[in-house]
Parts: sequence; structure tokens; C-alpha cells
Amino acid sequence: SIVADHSDPSGLTLFAGAVAGGLYMRDAEHPTWNYVPYYEDGVEVTLPISCMVQHPQERTLIIATGESYYQNGFNFEAFAPKGRGMFLFNPNTNAFTKLNVEFDDVNRLACTFVNNTLYLFIGTDHGLYRLVVAQESDWSTAPTLVFEGKIDDIELLEGFSAALFSSEGRLYRIGNITLDNVVCHDISTSNAAFNGINPRVELAASKTNPTYVYALVFDTNYMMQSLYLSTNGQQSWTQLTTSTIVPFTSEARGNLA
Repeated sequence: SIVADHSDPSGLTLFAGAVAGGLYMRDAEHPTWNYVPYYEDGVEVTLPISCMVQHPQERTLIIATGESYYQNGFNFEAFAPKGRGMFLFNPNTNAFTKLNVEFDDVNRLACTFVNNTLYLFIGTDHGLYRLVVAQESDWSTAPTLVFEGKIDDIELLEGFSAALFSSEGRLYRIGNITLDNVVCHDISTSNAAFNGINPRVELAASKTNPTYVYALVFDTNYMMQSLYLSTNGQQSWTQLTTSTIVPFTSEARGNLA
């Protein structure tokens, strides 16, 4: 996971988190990557970082640990490292603060700042959670489950207080993320590609015009199948790719070479 520090207009201050390597940072004065150690009870511990986001109003990083992607096949076995929870990281002091979150895995993080309140969404293998932070003490509260199921991706639509997320090949929309009782609407019928047969959908929204939402669909072999665009509130989607466009060709599905 890579985060560009929004407080640095040059874009040279970067943070990188690795599942097997912990947290690294670099800036204009230190162009090489520098490891940031984390300690528990005086012992250095490697954080298996799965994803990170930066607080929209501060330099603080919100860090999640642990991967959920475990595969077991005929000729291989792939294990995902168990997480150590979630953390706040202050780049000014290199200090970590552990949050009241004990997830073994986190697939995605997304946050936005609305009416002086931070809304943080946490996508795990067993559900989507929301943490609302209006004051400093709220960081000590436990997040609330808003959707039960494996979360593959989540995208917050800036300026609309809305969110999209995907779960096992289906697409869902939250009309207002600030409500006390969040309602998740299944909008999979807006595109046959979201019917759950394809196991994974990745999402992205334009930062300058969030009405432009993109969905990348993966086939049953987890290879890139097609890219779609919606500009009308996800009521309909236009396919941007064909089978003749690399990397979406049947001969080289997912291969950029």
C-alpha cells in the first residue's frame, strides 16, 4: 500500500506499507526509503500492513494489518499473514497508536471528512465496518458492522456523502454514509457483469468528477475481464474494453506485456 502525503505539494513525501516488511517513508530530504520500526513491550515487531489511508485533514496515517487472501490448491498452498490490529501513525513523531480494532485481516480502507467528522470504512473478509470520529476520544470506540460478507473494494464518492462497495462479485451502494443507520442497496442489476458469477470487482471514482465511476471485473480465474464506466449514478454502465485490447485479450488476459 502506498500513500502520498497530501501536506506535501511536491508529492515527494511517500509512505509504503508491506505485508512482509512493515512501514517505510521517504521525502525530498531523504530520497531513499527509510524503515519505521514498531515496538510492542520494548520488542521490535514487524507490522503486516495490508492497506493505509491518510486522514483528510491531518498528516496522520490510518494503518490496517493482515491479509485475508488464502488459497489452497493441488500443487501449492498460499498463506496470508494474520493481522495485529489497526494503528494511527504520526509522521511528525514516528509514533504508533493502536486502535480498539482486533481484526485478523483488512482488505480495504476508505475515509472522508464531512461536517467536521471523519467517516472511516473498514472492509474485511467477514464484513464492512464504519467508525465515526467526531472527537479524539472516538478513536477508542469499536467500529460498527454495516454489511455482513466479504468486502473486496470500497470507494467513497466525494461531494455526495455516498459510497460504493463490492462483495464477491456483486455491487452495493450506500446513499448517505453519515446516517446513524447506514442502508446498503444492492445495485448489481445495473450490469450483468455484477451478478456474482465473476468473483471480484475493483472500483475507482474520479476525484475531480465523482459522477465518473469505474468498475474493473475479474473472471473466475481472477484475470481482468472488462472495464466499465458509469456517469449517471450507477444506473447503467458502458463497457470500455473489448477482447482485442491488451490486457483483456483471451490469449493474454491480465498480461500487460
